[in-house]
Amino acid sequence: MPLQMIGTRRSGSNLLRVMMGQLDGVYAPPSTHMLEYFMPLIPYYGNLEDDTVFTQLVDDVCKCVELNPVEWIGVKLDREEVKTCCKENSLMSIFATIYAYAAEQKGCYEEWMCKCLGYINYFDDFEQYFSSRMKYIYIYRDGRDVALSFTKAIAGQKHHYFLAKEWARTQRLALQLKSQLPDERFCPVKYEDLITDPETVCSRIAEFIGVSYSSKMLDYHKCSSAQLAAKSSKLWGNITKPLITENKNKFLKESAEDEFRIFESVAGDMLDELGYERFFCKAGQEMSFSEEEINEFERVNNERKEAVISKQNPDDVKRREIQQNHVDSVKEHLGCISVKYHGNMLRLDSSRLQAKAG
Repeated sequence: MPLQMIGTRRSGSNLLRVMMGQLDGVYAPPSTHMLEYFMPLIPYYGNLEDDTVFTQLVDDVCKCVELNPVEWIGVKLDREEVKTCCKENSLMSIFATIYAYAAEQKGCYEEWMCKCLGYINYFDDFEQYFSSRMKYIYIYRDGRDVALSFTKAIAGQKHHYFLAKEWARTQRLALQLKSQLPDERFCPVKYEDLITDPETVCSRIAEFIGVSYSSKMLDYHKCSSAQLAAKSSKLWGNITKPLITENKNKFLKESAEDEFRIFESVAGDMLDELGYERFFCKAGQEMSFSEEEINEFERVNNERKEAVISKQNPDDVKRREIQQNHVDSVKEHLGCISVKYHGNMLRLDSSRLQAKAG
């Protein structure tokens, strides 16, 4: 059974991924963002029923996986095998086949999970292709801590106005999807509960998937997948450590009050909906922002992005660029170099998400 994790990045998704990877028969590899990269390019490939065209798409997507910043250890993607196993000539079929093919190589014949949170934007595509076979795991975290984390990350927005808009948009969309699905296909996971009561939450996740709970989920930090991810980026260093139960409400100590007010003004309704207390901007007290103020937020946002990038580990940046350069070369070959990537705070230079919210 396929599983798709949804939500906003910097919400504990990598922690949950390595935890779930400790369950017997569940394959949970690192994100590749293959759909975010290739969905916008499909119209430029031409007729996918043409064998030459489809063969090229298979090769391009497989190479994207192979150049991922965090390697899929022990997985070899035979292009002809992938192509043969596709049940139709589509990008979604390539995606499903690659995950199933890789899972089989890892001895996981029943379950695989994709951790690319931005795929929340492809819900309709998933429902059309997988129908009721797909289950969704929605991980969410206090948006103010998500925003704080993004201000330090290599990718994503850096001003609380834009961070709040995107976080709220994603949570709103996730809850909309929840309302459309039966409980047996949608599992919400609150990050703060995961770190403070991990056994209860992990047991519930295992039951949701339909596999036996294993205490190895709590020993995630010892597994090779965690070690590999941590080596790939300092942002994931914590997954090689036992759970940090106090890793919440960090924004109260590390963010300025004016940033709180902006975030709670923009995303306060979703903080309320998800049960997070507001501290500085109660319901009905939200600030509004003029066009001039938003333009200034944009200037500061871009300035902060440049500052963060300048401080990043060059090896970390290079690992990300290798995959992105491959996709850029594909775009150049297809004659669509100006096409923007989709993504959930994926690109360094994106100020607006291209996919619509519903």
